[in-house]
Amino acid sequence: MRKKRGLGGTLRGLREARGLGIKTVGRELKVSYSYLSKVENEHKVPSSELVHKLSNLYEVDPEELLAKLAELPADVQEIIREHGKEVFDLLRTTYGARKEVARKKSA
Repeated sequence: MRKKRGLGGTLRGLREARGLGIKTVGRELKVSYSYLSKVENEHKVPSSELVHKLSNLYEVDPEELLAKLAELPADVQEIIREHGKEVFDLLRTTYGARKEVARKKSA
């Protein structure tokens, strides 16, 4: 079974894949490397601003990282506020069906 990685593990993987040290990233983003270590070890939750800076540095979609943080972008929050029931119904219909198919295949 594949272990799920939270935001911290994902960030560590992205940093290591680029061959960057944690101190280098800290200097680049003007944050302490000890704070970044706490984020990567999931002892601290980074601000969405830091997530955006990290996504720029690692050249990844910030929304993918924010989704792991369970923080939604402002435009998505607005859509949910305006169309909450339809959004949830659409998500459940679209992704709930996929989950059910995957569950049946693994059974």
